[in-house]
Amino acid sequence: MAPRQVSEFTDALLTGWELDCYDRLPQAQALDFGEVKKALMKRYDFTKDGYLRRLRICKGEDGESADMFIERIKTYLNRC
Repeated sequence: MAPRQVSEFTDALLTGWELDCYDRLPQAQALDFGEVKKALMKRYDFTKDGYLRRLRICKGEDGESADMFIERIKTYLNRC
């Protein structure tokens, strides 16, 4: 996909905090989907450290079975 198309699709799909994060990127990075994705992942703490933090503080949620809780923990571990 051409950079111009990436920019047009991204502008149309992002709202709120995501759009603010995107708007603050330098133009060269804003045209690179990988850089946009990296910036958004960092903004929402979807990083190794973020998943480790979630793992350390996670507790079972209301209505969550033991199997569901274990799967959630596995997801955190797999993303670290």
